Amino acid sequence: MHRIPLTRVAAFSPFIAYLEASGCNLAMHMSSAGIPREILQSEDNLIPLRQASAFLEMVSEKEGAKSLGLEVGSRTSMLNFGILGDILSRSLTLHDLLNRLVRWVPLLDSGAHVWVEAPEGSDCVRLCLRHDTDLGRELIDGYALFLMLDSVRLATGSTWRPGKVWLDRKAGSDLSDFEVLSEAEVDRQVDFVAFEIPKRFIPRTVKPLGGGAVRSQSPETDYLTNAPALNLEESVAQSIRSRFGNQAPTIGEIAELSHSSIRTLQRRLKESGQDFSEILDRVRFDEATALLSSGKPLMADISHHLGYSDPAHFTHAFRRWSGVSPQQYVEQLDRRGK
Repeated sequence: MHRIPLTRVAAFSPFIAYLEASGCNLAMHMSSAGIPREILQSEDNLIPLRQASAFLEMVSEKEGAKSLGLEVGSRTSMLNFGILGDILSRSLTLHDLLNRLVRWVPLLDSGAHVWVEAPEGSDCVRLCLRHDTDLGRELIDGYALFLMLDSVRLATGSTWRPGKVWLDRKAGSDLSDFEVLSEAEVDRQVDFVAFEIPKRFIPRTVKPLGGGAVRSQSPETDYLTNAPALNLEESVAQSIRSRFGNQAPTIGEIAELSHSSIRTLQRRLKESGQDFSEILDRVRFDEATALLSSGKPLMADISHHLGYSDPAHFTHAFRRWSGVSPQQYVEQLDRRGK
C-alpha cells in the first residue's frame, strides 16, 4: 500500500449528470455512500476511488443499471475533462497521444493504470487500462474504455472501429447497442479493458479540438496542481479533505478506502514518521485558515464543514493549533490588511 487511489471530480461528474437525468434518487445514494454534494463544485476536487467505485456499484445494483459504465462512457469525451482535454488535444500524432494517455490519465485518476502493448508479430498495438480497486472496477473500466476510444479517434477518424476488444469479464453483457464496439471481437477472459489499434495509424496526425476555448496556456504545469497524490501521507490528507461537509473520517474509514486494516495503515504512516491524528489536524487547520481568510464565514458553518459536532470543539482545536481563537485569528488578519 503506497497511497490511496483518488480520482478527480471531472471523471466522476458524467455519472452524476447521467444519474440525475435518469431520475434516480441521487441525493439518497450519495448520502449512503458518504459523498458530500459540495465536492462536486469543482472538477479538480478529489474523491477516493474506492468510495466512488463503491457508490457506482451500489447505484448499478439498486437501479438495475448493469451496463452503467459503458452507457456513461459512450456519452462522454475525455476531451471535456478540463485541462486534460487540452493536453490530449495538443498531441501531434497518435503516437504522441498514446504516450500522453499513459502519462497523464493517472493524474486524473491515480488508481488507473494505462499501458501500451506491442505483441510480437502483430500488425497492431494494444491500448490497455485497469483500475486499482476491488469494487465496481468493471463499471469504471468499461467507462474508461470508451473515453480512450474517443481520444484515439482524434487520429483514426470518427468512424473507425476497433477489430478486437478486451473487456473485463463483468463489464456489461450486450455490446450490440454500442456502435463503436458492435462489430468487434470481444475477449472477456481478462480483468482489464483494451482494444487493438493498427500500427499504420500510429504516425497519423491528431485533429485538434475545433472551435473550443483554450482552457490553459500551460496545461501540463496547471494539471499538476491538485493532482492525486502518489504517496501515502498526502493521499490520506486528500482523502480526509474529500469528506469535508460530512463528519470527520475516522482512521477506520480511511483504512477502508486504502483497502487495508487500521493496523496496517498505522504502521505504514509510522514508517514515514506520520500519525493519522496529526494529518487530520493539519488538513483541518489548512482548511480552517483558508475559510477564515475568505470573508468571515460563520464559525458554526466552518465547524460543521470540518466535521465538528459543536462550534466550541472547533474553537478549542483551533486554539490548540495556533495559540489563538478563530475570532482572534480573523482580527489579526484584519489588522495586517489595514
